[in-house]
Amino acid sequence: MLRISSLSLDALSFVPVFWRPPPVEWIKINTDGSCKGNGHVGSGGVFRDSSGLFLGAFASSSSYPSAVVAEIVAVIEAIQIAWDKKWHNIWLETDSMHVISLLSAHSMDVPWFLKVSWANCLWHIARLHLRFSHIFREGNCLADAFANFGAMNSSFTWWDLVPDFADASYRRDCVGLPFFRSSS
Repeated sequence: MLRISSLSLDALSFVPVFWRPPPVEWIKINTDGSCKGNGHVGSGGVFRDSSGLFLGAFASSSSYPSAVVAEIVAVIEAIQIAWDKKWHNIWLETDSMHVISLLSAHSMDVPWFLKVSWANCLWHIARLHLRFSHIFREGNCLADAFANFGAMNSSFTWWDLVPDFADASYRRDCVGLPFFRSSS
């Protein structure tokens, strides 16, 4: 006799996760890191205004095979871009709780090869109006698309317009459609 157990759908719940725009006169930056496990590592970020309007995005690759490094590099690059563009009201959102804890503590507990870049990032942050928050990965799909692009390409890339590979996620955020996170 076969004994087959099935997972009850009652045991699962689905929570909607939305991307929310920042307040008026603020720029929201969503960042993400991608580590494919095959040596392909990328960082990405997207900049949007209070209307959800796309202001730009970046992707870059890294030679250090670590998701944590990719997440930290994404924040370093995003803050540098915001600084260079003279955007001073910044809301940084990431799906990395590790990055959130580093920012909360103004911690220098990063890998040695990132210490100078991270210290520079914290210096810029001290001179910005910065908010930061965590978003579940399901709500960070647009930044994830750019991080994945970075993992598969070998140079830094900047976009002024939404590229085709990110268009569906961008439109979904614009119209306020949720992504769903399952939990038991």
